[in-house]
Amino acid sequence: MYERALEETESVPLVLIMTHYRQARWRLLKPFSRQPRMALGVRTLLIRHITRSLLTLERQYHVREALGELSPEQDRDRASCVAYRSSLPPQRFILTVIFFAVPAIVITSALSRLTGKLLNVRLRDSVEEISRGVIALVTGGSGAELPQDIGDAIDLGARGLLLLLSIIFAAGYLATRPFVSSFRLKRQILCLAHQDTIKVRDTASSWYVNKSVGCYEQERAVFRALDRKPVVERPADLVILAFPMVCLFLLAFLFGWVQWNNGEVYVLFTGQYGWRESLIQMLVDLSFVLWLTGLASLRLSWLWSVKRDRESPPKNPSPPLTAVADHAYVEARPLSEAAAWPLVTGFFLWCLFPPLSAFFFHRLALTGTRLHAEAAAPGKRHRRGHPVVMTLAFASIIATPIPLCLLLWQSASLLGPGADHRRYRTLAATACPALFVLPVAWFYFYCYSDQAIWEIELGFLLGVALMVLYTLLIAAVQRCQNCLVLRLGSPVPYGLREPVG
Repeated sequence: MYERALEETESVPLVLIMTHYRQARWRLLKPFSRQPRMALGVRTLLIRHITRSLLTLERQYHVREALGELSPEQDRDRASCVAYRSSLPPQRFILTVIFFAVPAIVITSALSRLTGKLLNVRLRDSVEEISRGVIALVTGGSGAELPQDIGDAIDLGARGLLLLLSIIFAAGYLATRPFVSSFRLKRQILCLAHQDTIKVRDTASSWYVNKSVGCYEQERAVFRALDRKPVVERPADLVILAFPMVCLFLLAFLFGWVQWNNGEVYVLFTGQYGWRESLIQMLVDLSFVLWLTGLASLRLSWLWSVKRDRESPPKNPSPPLTAVADHAYVEARPLSEAAAWPLVTGFFLWCLFPPLSAFFFHRLALTGTRLHAEAAAPGKRHRRGHPVVMTLAFASIIATPIPLCLLLWQSASLLGPGADHRRYRTLAATACPALFVLPVAWFYFYCYSDQAIWEIELGFLLGVALMVLYTLLIAAVQRCQNCLVLRLGSPVPYGLREPVG
């Protein structure tokens, strides 16, 4: 499998590769459902992965030989590992590091110059000195002057040092973000190594984020025979993706800490602030902190589940895609992804949520239509859904609650009798009128009130309640569809995308 994976990397371009990110839900857009991905360093990462695995195997064979437990078959396997590792091409890891380091230096220099001019802080010299020291250390140099450069940066004071660290971390994230695509392409190639007909250009790399099939299964079997755990693959892509979420957590903590220590805001029953104004202001600040924390928690929980599945994949993992009627594909998705739509697009202004999330809702509507067709009895006519019409009604802002609650009602009906069936249909029946009443109240507070501060902030809280209700509805629809996908669909091979026809 390793040799097949190396042969696949030979067909990968040096810098960019066009891959199918996700299957297109609109038929007219299916021929254009490709996007460029960074491919630089894929071969180096693959060779490094193979080398680490083979070296670990050889060490285990040496241990068995020292203990007198090495069989003739294992001796031949050790010789094969040594011979194959010697035939591997050089890794050229330094070139990959330099390629990602150069954009980091350029971005850091530009940010430091711009920030220094705006805030009147001299950061450019310190940034250049630290960058040179880091590059020397990474490329094999001594880096002896790096501690002195960091000591000089401390003399900038708390404000300058905080800006310097912020610039360095932001530039590091922007420069290493393309590395995520290279890392995932490497994983995708290793997962496809056991298949002969499916190539990396014909699949969606996002489906392999949390899969450990192909070479990974073979590695686990080999190491299991030697009573040893396989080599741990460091989740470099997940660490990079977790950086913005950590920043959100820090922002929420700093905002909450500043507001909590601002005694004038939260002094209730005083002459300066009445209990009503102070209480509403406290709820507004708390909702903002919970919003930031919720977004970061949803994303980090998904990243943690991916890391856990990579290290110890479940015995019966759910397929990324399943086939239903007429060879149409449907897919199950994490609830955290569905719940993040309203939180991202409509927290500050709820009316932005329907038009910005129309594409995501269309995916839910099309999946519901295909599941409804699959659940119909053979030969029995069923009411055909119209996902495009439902999407247009959803994006209209005025009729948004109707298609969403109708989709939840239909999805809950397909589940059959049970507690979930009654619970979801009750949520759909009660949420539909509430979603029409809350915007009217929100509009009244912002347009027809006397524009008092507490009334404006109360209208903001009504908008937050509206988005929380939308979040519950979409998460309920996604959960119903996830259950129906596993119940009604037929598994398809890993990575096989929906054909364009």
